[in-house]
Amino acid sequence: MPRSALSLVLLAPLCCSPLWAAEPAPATSAELLANARDQDLAWQQRRASLRSGLTSSVSEVRIQSIEAIADLQDPALAGDLLPFLETATPPEELAAACLATAHLGNAAAIPSLRIHLTHASPDVRQAAYQALEHLSGSTPQDHLGRANDSDPVLRDAAIVHLALFPVPEAAPILVANLARNSQASMRRLCALGLGRLGDRAQGPVLQKALIDGDATVRQAVADALVRLRYTPAIPALFMTLENPMAGDGIARCLTKLAGKDFGYQAKANETDRKAAIDRGWAWWTANAARLNH
Repeated sequence: MPRSALSLVLLAPLCCSPLWAAEPAPATSAELLANARDQDLAWQQRRASLRSGLTSSVSEVRIQSIEAIADLQDPALAGDLLPFLETATPPEELAAACLATAHLGNAAAIPSLRIHLTHASPDVRQAAYQALEHLSGSTPQDHLGRANDSDPVLRDAAIVHLALFPVPEAAPILVANLARNSQASMRRLCALGLGRLGDRAQGPVLQKALIDGDATVRQAVADALVRLRYTPAIPALFMTLENPMAGDGIARCLTKLAGKDFGYQAKANETDRKAAIDRGWAWWTANAARLNH
């Protein structure tokens, strides 16, 4: 067989393979327009179906429609949820509507959401609180009002917010929880929150908390005392260092507050630790009149 004929035989399968197939022709303008119309029709039908579900006589169907509207993320449906924020709405539907409204970013619902912060149902209060946070519509008064809520989840959420973004009115709440909250993590946040307030009047309260049973709380208290520059707490920090488990963190706070390093190291032997503390007490005796106020 001639070489040219043989080449044609060998190349024939390649010519018929998909690699050599012609690219599909681009969609025409008419086809694109028809596709867009089909998608818009499907969207409109979906909207109509969800709106119909909102008027169902079955509560479960209404809730499913509310949640589906949130998932759809269609701002055009935000107004359809506003009637579900009325106080007469069943709690399950009201809670769902609060969260869905937040997902849709409907700031017009903020006044209604704030009303539901005092709803009888803790689920509704939680949903309204979360929605306000999502919409950046919460105020310090909202957090202050929920800090004593009967629902522990909502109460803790409010306290955490007040500790991270404290206002002067939050001081009594932070003080009370620093002293009595059963969760070390919450006491730690409250100590740091009191430090963030920048009010040296909170120094004595923090100083008392240096005897907290949790080491992380004691460290947070020491950090807060440094932040407040509350020098009268220096003797209490010396006493805290008497405990060999106090750690170098407390010693660093003492150095910052006193402006002097006494050479304390938690890993040193007992004799060296005691000598460092004794040097500190001697320094305090000479400087107490200047710093104890």
